[in-house]
Amino acid sequence: MEAMAAAHQWTLVMYSHTGVVKGRWGNRLGESHHPMALFPAKDGWLCIGAASLEQWERFCITIGAVELLADERLFAPAERFDRADEVDAPLLAWLATRTATEAVEELQANRVPAGKVLDFAQLLEEPHLRERGFWAPARHLGASARVPAAPYRVGAGAAAGASAAPALGEHTAPVLAE
Repeated sequence: MEAMAAAHQWTLVMYSHTGVVKGRWGNRLGESHHPMALFPAKDGWLCIGAASLEQWERFCITIGAVELLADERLFAPAERFDRADEVDAPLLAWLATRTATEAVEELQANRVPAGKVLDFAQLLEEPHLRERGFWAPARHLGASARVPAAPYRVGAGAAAGASAAPALGEHTAPVLAE
C-alpha cells in the first residue's frame, strides 16, 4: 500500500486537504498543467510535461505554435488545461509529421520535458537504464528474469537486486532462540 499511495502524485494529498476525489480526464492529468499527457506520433507515443511558463514558451516555439504565445491567458496552467483541445490541435499536427524519437529529441533540445513511451522489451534494453545498472538478475525467478535493482546502495557489498524469499521455516530456529 505504501508504494501505491506514494505513486498517486497529489491525489491523496488533494483529498486530505480539500475532500475532493480526483476525477478522470481521459488521457489528461486532471487539475494540472497542459500539455502534460501522452501523445501519438507517427510510429508510437511520447509523454510531454511542460509545466512551467518557460517550458510552455519553449514548447510553443518548438512545435511552431507561436500564435498560442500571443494569448496571455494561456500563460496560466489552469487556462491551458481548460483549453487543452486548442493546445493539442497544433501539437497533434506537428507530431503527425515526426516519429516519437524525433519529437522527443526536438523537444528535449529545447528543454521541454519529453520522453518516448516504451514497451516492455524496449524498456529492458533501454541504454540509459542498462548503463546505470537499473536492472538486476533474479535467477530465483528464472534464467533471464530481471527486476529493478535497489534504488540506492550503501557500501560496496550491498545487494543490487532482489533475492529469493526465505524457505518456509528457514529462520524459525534463530528467531525463536532470541
